[in-house]
Amino acid sequence: MAREMGKQELLVQVARLYYEYDLNQNDISKKVNLSRSYVSKLLTEARESGIVKIKIIDPIQEETALERSVREHFHLQKAIIVPDGQKMEQRYKVFSAAADYLESIIDDEDILGYVWGETIYECASIMRQMDGLGGVTTVQMCGGVTNTSQRVFVSEISQLFSRKLNSFGYELPFPAVTSMKSVKNSIENEPSLRKIYELAEKANIMLMTTGGWHDRTTLIRSGYLTDDEIRHLNEKGAVGDIAAHFIDAKGNVCDPDLDERTVSVPLDTIKNCPIRIGVVAGTDKAKSTLGALRGGIFSVLITHESMIEEIQKLDPSVRSARNKDKYSGKDS
Repeated sequence: MAREMGKQELLVQVARLYYEYDLNQNDISKKVNLSRSYVSKLLTEARESGIVKIKIIDPIQEETALERSVREHFHLQKAIIVPDGQKMEQRYKVFSAAADYLESIIDDEDILGYVWGETIYECASIMRQMDGLGGVTTVQMCGGVTNTSQRVFVSEISQLFSRKLNSFGYELPFPAVTSMKSVKNSIENEPSLRKIYELAEKANIMLMTTGGWHDRTTLIRSGYLTDDEIRHLNEKGAVGDIAAHFIDAKGNVCDPDLDERTVSVPLDTIKNCPIRIGVVAGTDKAKSTLGALRGGIFSVLITHESMIEEIQKLDPSVRSARNKDKYSGKDS
């Protein structure tokens, strides 16, 4: 049969059988009476000659006018802004988008640093199982809290990432803020724990969120800050925290003395990480998110439309070119 055809016609037939009818190469070889190896060569030739053109549609790479505007304004690698909805639905969309994005970029031998909290826990929960990965390391970037009524999921996040990413996980089992600088120094210099700290500092991907600045903030409710320290942070213009670093509206550390007692990857080190993903849901974090963006702490932002609207109220320079394009469909 095959020998009665011209070469071009044969290429088209084999390509159709493979790409349109989902036959495997063994089945095609029997149907056209050719060896499997020759069928493989024909498929390669069909692609190289342009008979077959493969187009990959990656929804993560598509960009709305609003996403492009935010990305360009803050010099980000990427902005993913999901549509608004009911509160729980909206949060799920943000967490799901973050999980999808992380799945799309993580690779063998990567070191993923992460912070604790419900946001990162939900992202890790939604992620699919990625058994094909190898050599991935996940590491907690900052100390945690224990005396709070709100769960922060420190150990759960580590376990989820270890299972979903087929990775080896490290936790940082210390308080986020110590009582004295000498205590933090002792922690950092402990040989058995220095490796964890060094791994966190070497992370090539960091998954973070922001904490707001109000009486419900975890580090305030947990009692790690005194009334004087809270008052001092207010005076310094604190807008929230990232990886336990309290920042101002420009994304700078508010209180260097307090920061020296904070068990976390230094903020300057975080800024040098190649991929710094900020996942934020809830407009009560708009000020801290804006500070993080201004300070170059995030290189990727994943959030929702009303967050950007709130940021635009705080900083009117963060605007789309035309209002009618703000929530338009994907660019052509």
